[in-house]
Amino acid sequence: QSCTGAISTEVGLLDDLSASLTELHAVARGLDAAEQVETAEDRLFYLARAIDDLGRCQRQYSPQLTLPDRLIYQAIIETWTTCVTAALQAGQGQAQLELSQVARQVVAAEQVTLAVEVTNLGRGPASEIKIELLPGQDYEVLAGQATVDFLPVHHSTRLHFLIRPSARDLLQFQFQLRYADREGAGKVQTATGALRLLAVPGQFETIPNPYAPGLPLRQRSPVFFGRDDLFSFIQEALAGTTTGRVLALIGQRRVGKTSLAQQLPARLGSGYVTVYLDGQSLAIDPGMASFFYDVALEIAQTLEMPPPPLEAFQTRPGATFARDFLPRVLKALGDRRLLLLFDEFEELEMRVTSGYLEASIFSYLRHLMQHVDRLAFIFVGTHTLETLNPAYWSAFFNVALYRRVSFLEENAARALITAPVAPQLVYDDLALDKMLRATGGYPYFLQLLCHILVSEANRAERNYVVLSHVNQALDQVLELGQAHFFFLWDQLTSPEQVLLREAACLITEGTPVTLDTLSHRVELAKAEVPNLLARLVQREILRSGRNSMPNYEFIFDLLRLWMVHHSQS
Repeated sequence: QSCTGAISTEVGLLDDLSASLTELHAVARGLDAAEQVETAEDRLFYLARAIDDLGRCQRQYSPQLTLPDRLIYQAIIETWTTCVTAALQAGQGQAQLELSQVARQVVAAEQVTLAVEVTNLGRGPASEIKIELLPGQDYEVLAGQATVDFLPVHHSTRLHFLIRPSARDLLQFQFQLRYADREGAGKVQTATGALRLLAVPGQFETIPNPYAPGLPLRQRSPVFFGRDDLFSFIQEALAGTTTGRVLALIGQRRVGKTSLAQQLPARLGSGYVTVYLDGQSLAIDPGMASFFYDVALEIAQTLEMPPPPLEAFQTRPGATFARDFLPRVLKALGDRRLLLLFDEFEELEMRVTSGYLEASIFSYLRHLMQHVDRLAFIFVGTHTLETLNPAYWSAFFNVALYRRVSFLEENAARALITAPVAPQLVYDDLALDKMLRATGGYPYFLQLLCHILVSEANRAERNYVVLSHVNQALDQVLELGQAHFFFLWDQLTSPEQVLLREAACLITEGTPVTLDTLSHRVELAKAEVPNLLARLVQREILRSGRNSMPNYEFIFDLLRLWMVHHSQS
């Protein structure tokens, strides 16, 4: 029995040792995975998990082992933990630089600008960064070196290099980056890329200028692009209901709300009859009779039916509209639905405030929404419900579906720039990039900039646009867009103006400013600054981001340029 017990004890000890070594083998596989993954984030994940697993092994298996196995096992655990901890700390302090091209196509010229963006994707800041464009057989380097003193985590910087290309259409190039981080100095990496030289039309032909900045784009306009998400929202919101559907489209002035409204008849299809009602032209003459007559006249013209006489509305305007005119309209509609689209809807409140209309107009509209079959409403304007008189609007805006009309997305903005003038006018990538950053996709400013560039190209008999042409045109945009810049500025409160003025001084193109920096620079209560910044973000003046701390930049850089220019003039 004693021999049998001794053998059982030895087997048990071997089992404990085997289990502990098996767990260490699993840790080793995790460390091997950390060496094979591509991203720093994944590598840090495996290293952190290895430290947790080593600690668990130490607690679970070390007490079960006998000497000398326990001492050997503990030494292995301690050595591995030291090495993995050092690797984890180094990874958390490492910078990881990524170089990407801003432009992949530029207009062929004797000298060409090569623009790149360097981004720190690592866990620690990079310093003493030196970027060199290495010589190549496709080009001669004219200005090939740049330095960056400091690049925080998740920050980017744009750099420009100058080359003289050879006759080839495609240029292959290579960069060398040297930098230091918390792990050490003298780090080196390389990056490669390619640049295509664009050929321009050989013979100049006058380019018809299709842009009309400041004017609404009529139905099926050749310069209307994007907004597919808004059209989908409207179509889905109107589907499946026969009464009571109310939509509200809210956005800044000159952001394209009226242009969007003008496209609705074509986009909604034959199932709807859309009647566009301009709030600024309704009820110019005082009185409810004038208002209902104007609305009825627009509906009648859209349906090509005889309009009612003004005299019919003089005695009981609301009753005449609902009991006499609307039944004839619904009969003329057949199976279709009537959509009343009120543009500049805030004018209704102003008409009531000025005494041109009675306040009962709001309860009457609510009655139509609730009780008239096959009738829907879309209200388009600049004011949110919070800024309107709740006594008038809240009763039916509480049930409205809201959607913000914002700036154009990048693909739509690019199409607006290039498609209407192709193939007569060629833009290179640097020009397009500058236009998008300057305007942020703001339709009014983008159309104004496009209009100027086409006019200047015709004047110079030039069929291409490069970065220098855009920079020159921006000066004209700042001058011609003065009225709208002042309008945007006057809509801000005094504290918002103080904060934005300081932000314009601190922010440079592509480089945001942190909340901490702004809080220390402005003469405002520190606790007030985050709320002011949040309002400026809501107004679509600033864009917020987060790296190590919240930061802010202008959505459309033209406003920053105007503020800097205006402060100097």
